[in-house]
Amino acid sequence: MWGFWNIYDTENNNKLFSHQIFRDLTTPSYNKNFIEYKEISKITDEDYLYCINIWDPNFFNRNKNIGFKTISNRIVNDVKNGKCKIVLILQFEGFSGITNNDLYILDSWISQYNLPTNSVLYIHGNLNIESLCIENKLKFKGIPISLFDAWIPYEKIQDNPVGLTIDDKCLFLSYNRAPRDSRIYFVSRLLKNNLLNLGKISMGKFLTSQTKINDEWAEKLSNQTPILIDKPLDINWAVGVDYNNYETTFVSIVTETLTQPKTLFLSEKTWKPISVGHPFMIIGSKGTLKYLKSLGYKTFDKWWDESYDLIDDEYDRIDCVISQLETLSTKSNQELIDMKSEMMEILQHNMDLFKTQVIKRYSWSGNDFELDNTKPILDILINV
Repeated sequence: MWGFWNIYDTENNNKLFSHQIFRDLTTPSYNKNFIEYKEISKITDEDYLYCINIWDPNFFNRNKNIGFKTISNRIVNDVKNGKCKIVLILQFEGFSGITNNDLYILDSWISQYNLPTNSVLYIHGNLNIESLCIENKLKFKGIPISLFDAWIPYEKIQDNPVGLTIDDKCLFLSYNRAPRDSRIYFVSRLLKNNLLNLGKISMGKFLTSQTKINDEWAEKLSNQTPILIDKPLDINWAVGVDYNNYETTFVSIVTETLTQPKTLFLSEKTWKPISVGHPFMIIGSKGTLKYLKSLGYKTFDKWWDESYDLIDDEYDRIDCVISQLETLSTKSNQELIDMKSEMMEILQHNMDLFKTQVIKRYSWSGNDFELDNTKPILDILINV
């Protein structure tokens, strides 16, 4: 179930994590008022869930030939008799359903044991997983979940959108610590179009031999990496929000973790500009803006072309974003300030909606805010 990062503290000289960390990985600390862990021998006539908490995105491929063989006959029989459901949980990744065979491998495990349809549930960060299961007539139920809004330091969220202080690198802000192919393509095209020095941008060190993007501009970019803003890149700063970077740039270019077809995945990168009141473009999966609008958020098609959101090819989407930045780069500082002023109503709306939705998802009672990112999972488990 685990990856290297679950066993060793990669940001602390690869020291082993504590026993408590390992315990929490296998039995997350859900609210004890609603859930109870029991040994199999102590389960009598009550219905129950058998949860498999997954932390490794390669879990299915690595266990392809093992499947459910480690699950006891008692539990398998209870599943067949409708007393138990198997629940697999991989909430922080969105890879399943893209180009791997995760969904088909899981389906084969169910067929191997002749388990009833929908007796197995897969809670996963790919927001398209439910439709993929239906489309491919799979025997398990896919349940989408996204928890990265909980990674924003809620107590630090301000009441109003960040201001805009113009400096020499004021046009955009873009974080690209992990050099994925889509990010390398994006940043190398910034370099190609003389836009790289117009924004605050980070880019992790990479070699062109490690990426599919290996043209002359990727090579030139590789020679300039790592590119830093104000912090080293050997630490993942996912939980922090640097307000100064937002106050001194006009627009966030969010380069999401995944951009491929068949997935829709929102990380903390999407929620950061929303939470501080910063305009944004998102290089993510097709339909990312459409999904945010379905949640009630407003975007910026009044000021630039957002048709990129519905372009099929991920690199064509990036080229479209580059085109919008080229247009914005012709604006004066005062024009950018005026444009930001025009956006204030939308920015305030998004901030307020974000705070409201976070409280609703993670607060247990009244006005007492308890940030527990397991609550949405528990809400699902209670109702299965």
